[in-house]
Amino acid sequence: MRVIILAAGAGLRLGQHTKDVPKALLDLNGKSILERQISLLRQHGINEIFVVTGYQREKHTLKDIEYIFNPRYAETEQLASMMVARTKISDDVLVIFGDIVFDGQILQQILASNDDIAMAIDLNWEKSYNDGLCNSHPLDEPVLINQKK
Repeated sequence: MRVIILAAGAGLRLGQHTKDVPKALLDLNGKSILERQISLLRQHGINEIFVVTGYQREKHTLKDIEYIFNPRYAETEQLASMMVARTKISDDVLVIFGDIVFDGQILQQILASNDDIAMAIDLNWEKSYNDGLCNSHPLDEPVLINQKK
């Protein structure tokens, strides 16, 4: 399985927090969001990881990762970043937003799915979104896994 992590955006809604660093590289207790994601993926045996960058791409320096640059990151959204990485899409692929914090249980549920499409959905997204950086949404809160054939 391959993984494409979409991490091109500037994270403008976070204001000063992303002035000097891409949103995916924000520090959470000593590790960036991206480092946490990659660590979890590797713990689950996934090593083919591609990260689509844009804003401050030179700050993305993790080893054993293939970076793909979206030159139009400032004027496009996630779909354009997916298109930049389209040559990496083959067979099973997991697409992750680079600014999402999740735990191993969520990843395990998605990987265990035998369906064509599996998605993790935060049922409390509106509260999490409105609370911004100060939310207290626990990492182990159950999520809905929607699976469609």
